[in-house]
Amino acid sequence: MKLQHLIIIFLAIALPVIIVLSFYVTMQVDTARLRVNYNDYLSGAAHDTIVAFQQNTLGDKYSTVADTKIRDIEAALNVFSMRMATSFGSTGASTSEMMACVPALVFTLYDGYYIYTPTKTWDSNKFKHELKSYVYYTKKYTNATNTKILTINYSIDNYVAVYFYKGTEYQSRAGYLEVEPRNRDEFLANLGDDSNENVKKARQYYIDAWDFTSWFNDRVREIGTDSENRDLLELLEITRTNGNSALPRTASRFNDEKYDVIKNSLTKNLTQAMYVYSKHSTIDFQMPDLSPTDWDTILNNICFIAFMQGMPVGTTVYNDYTIAVSTENKETVNSNDIYYVGDDGSYHRIWCPHLTGNIQGINKIQFKNQESATHKIVPACYYCMINASNPNIEYIDIYKEKYEPRNYNESARKIAFYSAIANEKLKLVKASNYINGSGLMK
Repeated sequence: MKLQHLIIIFLAIALPVIIVLSFYVTMQVDTARLRVNYNDYLSGAAHDTIVAFQQNTLGDKYSTVADTKIRDIEAALNVFSMRMATSFGSTGASTSEMMACVPALVFTLYDGYYIYTPTKTWDSNKFKHELKSYVYYTKKYTNATNTKILTINYSIDNYVAVYFYKGTEYQSRAGYLEVEPRNRDEFLANLGDDSNENVKKARQYYIDAWDFTSWFNDRVREIGTDSENRDLLELLEITRTNGNSALPRTASRFNDEKYDVIKNSLTKNLTQAMYVYSKHSTIDFQMPDLSPTDWDTILNNICFIAFMQGMPVGTTVYNDYTIAVSTENKETVNSNDIYYVGDDGSYHRIWCPHLTGNIQGINKIQFKNQESATHKIVPACYYCMINASNPNIEYIDIYKEKYEPRNYNESARKIAFYSAIANEKLKLVKASNYINGSGLMK
């Protein structure tokens, strides 16, 4: 066979393969590019949504009232749909097509969460996104005969609402869980005297927290001493040996239990919402497996979670989720939210060696909302800015080794820290705090 014939045969066989492979590679590249774009669209919309939520709640003194908070959340959800419509509009997808691929949006708040999911309308078989009722982070603990029932509403920090039933007796209280120090009087004295209003409030916070924690432990013991609930004492009782267990992000059985309650509740209700929607859709919506890092973010922060599934993307479909964290809100407070001022005219982290003199802790939101016409502008400490990865109180012990005690003043820092955290927590409005209005109920 002549060489020319062989070349013709090779081209006849190879050329279609080359064309098909080239087309396939191009399609895969386009798919990858579209997936990256979709990721950007989803994360961008989620970011705008949480920012809108922050702006709505921070600018509204009534944002802690349930009806007002729902209004703020619904306004933020409108931002999500508009941002997604704008982004996906460039791909040719309509708003209805895009939102049909959103099985759930979630706002995880201080002591519960809202799910925004397609719901069947009462007058037709159509589905429309609606905000479901608020779900608390709640678990009920009972003995075998149900004669003792302990119901706990958890939060993402050390605040709990407790409902206890025993026979004809019913008790309910809410408060912060704090381990009482071995030397109570010394701890309170170190905070300062009651001539300072902030100190006075901080002292009262710890006194009330210790009293509430004692009551909480008594209720746990009542139900935990039953034979079938012996491990409940180790699980829930707040003790020093349990690693100061109520503190957020502290390794303890109490926090493990709290995180399991929150995680299981979210997983159960999201799975149910997606399953119901799937029965009336061509898309098989499923609750994805969230990574441990993502769960850690959700369990310790105010978050907005957006799920998107079944959206055509090149040769496949897009199934993913994104999480946007609220960094400024009136829902909660932690040590990262407090900056400290001393005598140098700047604001610092608690461990900063340049923080000296009379130290006072202030919520970071106040620094970001400074008005030059009415307040002195307080600049950030440069040393703290370049070492921003070390925000917490435990770094006091690390940094004090580098400086003379007379210059570092460890005691003043810890007093400022505990006072600031207490005062900021007292400012937060808790929906369940109403149960303390008339004390214990029987």
